[in-house]
Amino acid sequence: MALGQTTGTDVETPSIVRKFFSILCSLYLILFLADAGMSLVDDSFRLALNMAPLALPRGLTSLLLFLSWPVMYGLMGLTPLIPKRWFVPVMLFMPLSLAAALLPAIYFYDQNRMISWVVSAIEAALALWALRQVVGRIAWRWPLVREEQLGARIFRWQNTLGFAAANLFVLLPLLLAYAAICAALATDHFSAGFVALRPGGLTMRAKRYVRSDGKTVELMPMIHMADADFYKQVWKTFPASAAILEEGVTDQQHLLQTHLSYQHVATSLGLADQKETFSVPDKRARYADVDMDQFSPPTISFLNLVAQLYAGNLTVPMLLPLLQQSSDPQFADQLWQDILFKRNAHLTREIQTELGRSDYVVVPWGALHLPGIAAELEKAGFHLDQTQEFQAVHFNTIWRGLTTPQAARVADRQAADYVATAKTKYDQDDYAGAIANSTKALDLDPKNALAYAYRGMARDDLRDFDGAIADYTKALALEPADATHLHLRAVAEKHKKDVAAAMADFDRHIALEPADPDGYEWRGAMKKLQGNYDGALADYAKAIELDPKNQLAYGERGSAKDEHGDYAGAIADYTKAIELDPSKAGAVYLYRAVARQIQGDWEGALADYDQGMKLEPNTWMWTRRQLLLAQQGRAAADFDSAGMTWDDGWTKTLGLYVDGKIDEAALLLAVEEKETTPVADRQCSAFYAIGMRRLSRGDLAGAKDFFQKAMATGVSADDDYHLARAELARLNAQP
Repeated sequence: MALGQTTGTDVETPSIVRKFFSILCSLYLILFLADAGMSLVDDSFRLALNMAPLALPRGLTSLLLFLSWPVMYGLMGLTPLIPKRWFVPVMLFMPLSLAAALLPAIYFYDQNRMISWVVSAIEAALALWALRQVVGRIAWRWPLVREEQLGARIFRWQNTLGFAAANLFVLLPLLLAYAAICAALATDHFSAGFVALRPGGLTMRAKRYVRSDGKTVELMPMIHMADADFYKQVWKTFPASAAILEEGVTDQQHLLQTHLSYQHVATSLGLADQKETFSVPDKRARYADVDMDQFSPPTISFLNLVAQLYAGNLTVPMLLPLLQQSSDPQFADQLWQDILFKRNAHLTREIQTELGRSDYVVVPWGALHLPGIAAELEKAGFHLDQTQEFQAVHFNTIWRGLTTPQAARVADRQAADYVATAKTKYDQDDYAGAIANSTKALDLDPKNALAYAYRGMARDDLRDFDGAIADYTKALALEPADATHLHLRAVAEKHKKDVAAAMADFDRHIALEPADPDGYEWRGAMKKLQGNYDGALADYAKAIELDPKNQLAYGERGSAKDEHGDYAGAIADYTKAIELDPSKAGAVYLYRAVARQIQGDWEGALADYDQGMKLEPNTWMWTRRQLLLAQQGRAAADFDSAGMTWDDGWTKTLGLYVDGKIDEAALLLAVEEKETTPVADRQCSAFYAIGMRRLSRGDLAGAKDFFQKAMATGVSADDDYHLARAELARLNAQP
C-alpha cells in the first residue's frame, strides 16, 4: 500500500486534530498529576496531624477529574490517536482503585485514612510513571504529549469494536458484579444485619430483644424513601400494647432555614416519603429525638446546605463550602457525633425511661442508628429473640419511576406537595385549607388515595358526612385492603348515624386487621348504640385483651356497664382507666363521678367531679357538681363565675337555671328552641335538673314528678336518665 493510502477502516488525521488531541491528553495528564499530588499531601496531613489543608482545592480537582474521565475514556474507544500504552493504566486507575478500596473500606473502616493514603500513594506513583514515560524523564514541558507520540490514525474500526467488546462483555460485567457484591456486604456489615441488599431490592430486618423480666424492645430499621406498602406493613406489625418511640429531630428555634424534605426525590424515584406516609397519628407513639439546638453550628450549617440540595435550590457558591466541609476530617467527626452518637445516647435514655412504664417498646428509627442501640440493649441484659424481614424498596419500582415521562413526574411531585400541605392544614384545624389542597392534588393525580383520605377527614370534621364517605369510598377503590380508609369511612357513617353501614365497615376492618384493638373499640361503641350491651362488652373485652393498657377501651367498657346498670363493674373499669394514665382521664373522672353518685357515694362523686374539672373542665361537670352540692346543702362559690363564661346555647342555659339565674319556665321554654342536640336529650337534662333543685328545697313530690318525666324521655344513653332513675328509686324507698 502506498504511503498515505487509506483502507475502508482507517481515516487519516488532519494536523489540527492532532494538535487538539496533543493538548487534550496533556491537560488530562496534568490534571491527573495535580490530583495525585494534592491527594497524597492532603492524606498525609490527615494521617499524621488530623487536618486537611488542601481539602477545597483537592475536592475541586477531583471533581474536574471525575467529570473529564468519561470523556477521555470514551475518546479512547473512538480514536486510536490517544496512546493507550500510557493512558490505559492512567484511565483504569479510577475505577480499579475504587474497586480495590471497597473491601478494605468495609471491613477496616476505622483505618480509612490509611487506606486513602495508600490509594493516593499509588496514584502519585502511577502519575510519575506516566510522566516519565511520556517525557522521558520527570520534567516539565509543553505540551506533555507531543503530536508525534499520538497514534497514526484518527479512526479504526478494529480499535472501536475491540474497545467496546472488552468493556461491554468483560470489564463492565465484572465491575458491576463486584460492586453489587461489595454493596451487599457493606449494607450487611455497617447495618449489623438490620438491612440486606438483594437482587430484587432493599430488605429491612426488624429485631426483637427480650430481657429476663419479660421486657421487650423491637428495633425496626427505617429508611427515608421506600415503597408506600412498606410503611403500611410496618405499622400493622406493632403490638397494640406497645409504646412507640419515633424518630424526628425537632427545630424549636427554627435553625433549619429550609424544610428538609425527601418528597421530590422520592416522587422522582416512584417511592414514598417516610415523613408523609409513616407519620400516622397514634396514641401509642411519641417522639424520642433531640432538638436541632443540640447540634454544633457547623452541623447546622451543613444540614442547611443539604436541605437546599434536596429542595433543588443548591447553587455553585453553595456547593463549594459543602465540598470543603465534607472533606474536613474534624468536621466529619463532629457531624457523626451530632447526628448519630448524640441522638443514640438520647434514644437509649428514652428507651430506659419507657421501659419503666411499658412492657413492650418499639423503636422505628433509621437503620444507621440501630446497631449502636442493639449493643446498648445487650449491655442492659437483653438478648435477640426474633427477626422479621420486610421488603422496603423494589428496584422495579425505582425503574418505573425513572422511566416515567418528565411531565408526569412533575405532576406527581406537585400533587405530593399539595398532599403534604393538606396534612399540615388538617393538623392545624384548617379544614377548608386541607380540602382545597387535597382537591388540587387530586386535579393533578386522580389516583392519590392519601389526598382523598385527608379531604375526607376534613369534610368529616366539618360535618359534611356524605362528602367524607364519598372520599373514603374513592380511596378504598384505589386501595381496597387499606384498613385505615375503611375505619375512617365507618367513623363518618357513625357520625351520620348510618348504623348498619358503620357496623358493616367495622366488621370488614376487623376482618382485615384482627389484631387491631381500634376496630373492636369502635364496633363496641356501635353495638352499645344499638342496645346490644353483651356484644359491646365482648368487643371491649377483646380490645383490652389485645391491648391491656388501652385506657379508652376500659373507659368505654365502663360506660357500657354503666348504661346496662352494672355500676360496680363500671366503677372498676373507670378506676383501671384512671390508673393507666391519670393525666388523660378528665372525662373518665366525670363518668366515675356519675356512677358513684348513682350508688349514693356522695363524697366519692364530689371528689371525682373536682379532679375531673382540674384536668378537663366540662360544662356537665359544673352543672352536676352544683346540683349534687345543693342536694347535700353545700355551696359552690366558683360556679357562678364559671357558668357565665360558657358559650351561649343549651348548656349555658342549663347552667344559668342550676345557678338560680332563670326559673323553671324559662328553662323548659329553652328546651323547645332549635339546637343541635335532640329535644329528648334536652328534656331529660332539664327534668333531672328541676327534680334535683326541688329535691334540694324539700319538694319531694315535685322531685319525683320530674324524675319520672326524665325517665319517660327514654334517653337511656344519657347520664341524666340514670341519675334521675337512681334518685327516684331512693325516694320511692323512703317510708
